[in-house]
Amino acid sequence: MPLRSLGLIAIDEFFLRLQSACQTPSHACMKTIQIRGVPDEVYASLRSRAALVGLSLSEYMLREAERIARRPELADSIRHAQDRSWGVAAGTGVSVLRSLRDER
Repeated sequence: MPLRSLGLIAIDEFFLRLQSACQTPSHACMKTIQIRGVPDEVYASLRSRAALVGLSLSEYMLREAERIARRPELADSIRHAQDRSWGVAAGTGVSVLRSLRDER
């Protein structure tokens, strides 16, 4: 049964506005991440680190999640390294190391 038929117009309008706000790009709804099974010592360490920088645990975890999300994926880093011109012919490093090893 719609909220309007229950006489709860204010609540119904609130939820309609909230839904509308969440669908606009400038007011995208934030997502929630829940982590289960966090060991006590991990929780205590994270809480302590958050306190040291003056943040709540939630703010600290969000900052860390943002930092992790900004890092390039390992596959992208490897591809970038493979595509990069290092100024050294392929196999040169291996041959230099072998000659140094052989000199010993």
